[in-house]
Amino acid sequence: MGFGGGSGFSPSRTIVEASTKTGNDVGQKHQFTGSVDITGDLNLNGAPVGGGGGTPGGATTQVQYNNAGSFAGSANLVFDGTNLGIGVTDPDSALEVLSTTTQQKWSYDADSFATLTVADDSVTTLASGESGNIVIDAAGDIFLEADGGQIYMGDPGGATKLKFDVQATTAYIDLNQDAPLIFRLGLGGVSEIARFDQATDSFRLATDSPVQFRDTATSIHSPSANVLTLTGPTVDVAGTFSLNSANVTSTAPELNLLDASVVTAPSEGIWTGVERVAVINISGSQYDVGPHVLGVTLPDKAILTNATLDVFQGLVGGAGSTISLTTTGNVHSSVPAPIDFFQSFGGGAQPIGIFGSEEGVGLYSGGKLNGASTLTFTVAVDPLTAGGMNVYVHYIMGT
Repeated sequence: MGFGGGSGFSPSRTIVEASTKTGNDVGQKHQFTGSVDITGDLNLNGAPVGGGGGTPGGATTQVQYNNAGSFAGSANLVFDGTNLGIGVTDPDSALEVLSTTTQQKWSYDADSFATLTVADDSVTTLASGESGNIVIDAAGDIFLEADGGQIYMGDPGGATKLKFDVQATTAYIDLNQDAPLIFRLGLGGVSEIARFDQATDSFRLATDSPVQFRDTATSIHSPSANVLTLTGPTVDVAGTFSLNSANVTSTAPELNLLDASVVTAPSEGIWTGVERVAVINISGSQYDVGPHVLGVTLPDKAILTNATLDVFQGLVGGAGSTISLTTTGNVHSSVPAPIDFFQSFGGGAQPIGIFGSEEGVGLYSGGKLNGASTLTFTVAVDPLTAGGMNVYVHYIMGT
């Protein structure tokens, strides 16, 4: 141990005698130049100064510790001036812990703790003791970035049950068990609202709440057991519409099962039990001279039973104006020919009313189609200039 400079003793002099100076000598300042070797204890005002000493133990970078009063070092605890290593001799981060079992444990008491374990292939487990939750409290967002694209959730037994699989262009949710996937909502006690049922491969709502599309005016829901309600201001069917495996063969824009009294398109098809009715609204450009193919197709083997002309606004045309409604298909007869439903309106003004065969306007009743047939409305000689009308063609399906 060295003390600051001054004079009074030779650097090589050994002091062996005890000082008994008193009086004016007390409190005098002694300065030493060179080294001072002390054998025994060094006391200051009767109290020991300093501690044990000796040569550092272990190898370079090994952190010193008290080993029964002596310095010691261990290869399991090293510090290279920058990085601290536990269980590793060459730490490459600020703190590196190497072990084949749990590497870190944080404890609140003997029972409350969390551990971090890294196994082979870098499989990492963060676990909590007792029934402790693991809370991630982020001031910003939380990102789960898996290079494999998959996030697994398992039950307490460790078996994988729910998997989120995100690929380059498609994302999947996999439920790996013979059980339903249930959605629950609610404050103060959640309740089921819907489920994907594995047993029936179906999606099912748990209540009578509707499934809404785009807005609240269009929905599908089950108001009571075994009842399905389809609600929408307009319902369009693209393709074939079937009831009890029997096709309702009217083209999609004309199919209306909601209100037989409302004509919302140039033509509509209405299915009413056994009998089917093609409803055709004729107006606008269809009043020009020439044939106008309507948006209604009558099916093959349809047995035509009746046709009615409903003039709800008086028709106005030229002196020679005539109108007719025909099919492009044929009826079963020895000489197949198109069906001419009616030829009426010989000019002037046609009164408002319902017209059938008894009015003498030439409406056709009866016949069976031998092929699918569209309907054609024809105006001849002079165009119609005003008025409004619907045509109702009734038929049933033959074999």
